[in-house]
This record gives sequence, structure tokens and C-alpha cells, in this order.
Amino acid sequence: MVFLHIDKKNADQFLTKNKNDISLLDGYLKKMHIFVLIYMEGCGPCNAVRPEWKKIENVLKDYSKREDVIIIDIDKDLLNRVSSISSPNSFPTMRYITNKGKIVENYEDSNIQTKDRSIDSFVKWIESKSKNNGKNKTFKRRL
Repeated sequence: MVFLHIDKKNADQFLTKNKNDISLLDGYLKKMHIFVLIYMEGCGPCNAVRPEWKKIENVLKDYSKREDVIIIDIDKDLLNRVSSISSPNSFPTMRYITNKGKIVENYEDSNIQTKDRSIDSFVKWIESKSKNNGKNKTFKRRL
């Protein structure tokens, strides 16, 4: 599982030589299961969601290794450098992207029962979208 936290302070590490796009991120978006939080600095709802989103890394670190799952949070001001993620209509926006960007689903449109923007609902969403495809183990919480 790959976790990317992309903000204005660290965006340069993702830039290509021509400094026009975040090619590393576009490369990850070509993989299978991408979960992205698009936030805006100074946005109250974004500030409430970001700490819950960051908990995903700690909660899922004890799960089976999944090389096909990418968890990203990105500042909306950097989206103009990423060709694979379209701009959202509101903030924060959480999206699931798969099939090389051909399938995009907003968190609010998902089939999970509770969408309260908590760590538990985010984990359920991730689990519902990245079920075992026969190649990787599914997520299992340690008791």
C-alpha cells in the first residue's frame, strides 16, 4: 500500500524535470485502486476530514500488504499539475479511481451504509472497493 501526502511544501519531490506535472502521481493513478482526498487549505470541513483521512495510514499499516492500493491526499491548488484527477465541485472531495481513470466514484456516491467521514467509514469504503481479486490478500484487522 502506498500513502502519498502532497501539499505545497512537498510537491517538488513529485515533479518531473520540466516542473509542469506530477508524473509520479500520474503513474500511480494507472494502477488499480486509488483513494484520494482533495482538500483546500483554510476550509473548515477539509480541516475536519484531514485528521480522519490521515488515520487510514495507521489503521491499515497492520493489514496484509497490498501493492495495488494507493491512498492520497492532495491540496486542490496542485491539481492543475495532475492530468489524471479532475477538479472537484466542492471540498473536501474523496474519490475512488480505478481502471486507469476510466472509473471514478465520489465517496458520497458509494454503496457503504454510513458515510460520516470517520476513519471507520473510510476503511469500510476502501475495503468495499478493493476486495480480493485473487492476487492479493484482503484487509484483515488484527485482534
